[in-house]
Amino acid sequence: MKKILAVLASSLLALGCNSKTTDIEAVKKLGAREFSNAQWLESGAVERGEMLYSYLKQREPISSLTKAQIEEELGPATGYYEYDEFPAYYIGPKPDGVEQPAYLVAFIIDHQTGQVKGFHVEPSL
Repeated sequence: MKKILAVLASSLLALGCNSKTTDIEAVKKLGAREFSNAQWLESGAVERGEMLYSYLKQREPISSLTKAQIEEELGPATGYYEYDEFPAYYIGPKPDGVEQPAYLVAFIIDHQTGQVKGFHVEPSL
């Protein structure tokens, strides 16, 4: 019985942590243009990709943010990643070999606290 409970607990933990996160420095490949809330809201995916590194650096540690703060600063999501609770935005140019129109950045939200656990760019940079 103890073995079954241990396996069940491990499985639940793995399911709750299945979302990957990306390193901030990897995002620099898309550009290092200064983030501006007004410009972000008016820009297309390429310009947003250029501003993402600056946004993330200004907001370090990213785990101090909430879903509400992300949506307040970046506006409504423009994409979808795994769960509705994960704000996701198309950024950068169209990646080679995929059908989506641009890279996708998703902010991984802790379902219990509403805090950002990290972010993930798909496909990987």
